[in-house]
Amino acid sequence: MASMRRNIIRISFVQIPTQLKDLVSKVPDTSSFIRRHGHLLGLVTSKMDEQMMSVLCQFFDPLYHCFTFPDYQLVPTLEEFYDLLGISILEQMPFTGWEKALRPEEIASTLHLTKAEVMSNWDTRSGTRGFLAKFLVDPANQFWDSLTFSGIRGHPGSSHLWFGVIS
Repeated sequence: MASMRRNIIRISFVQIPTQLKDLVSKVPDTSSFIRRHGHLLGLVTSKMDEQMMSVLCQFFDPLYHCFTFPDYQLVPTLEEFYDLLGISILEQMPFTGWEKALRPEEIASTLHLTKAEVMSNWDTRSGTRGFLAKFLVDPANQFWDSLTFSGIRGHPGSSHLWFGVIS
């Protein structure tokens, strides 16, 4: 019987930047944020066990996007994602990947930037397009500081503003 050769994938774990953790710690009303966006803040504040993750990665099958063990495959269902993240999936259109890409003008108007700022800081990493965290953290901190005297900081809608800046 011929032995099966496995492709080796190098995995390195990246720590969440402290600037992002500091930004998340400033959100005053996490319950409002959780109602709107689910448990996304928990992804930033949770501790990660690198040893556990490296063991799990040994069983991850990137072709099928699941964990493959000798006798079975472990694949999370949509309901399990709902429980983990707390984001309701009922009566929502699933992500198909066919959604239209946002134009730089739309991104600029949403984030109160110029089109030139969007174009110069838009980057592609591992096939995913977006802003790098280092570009977003400083403006987010400046935005937070500008709310100090305006009385908006404790407003329930401020968590929605944060999500737009962080995501």
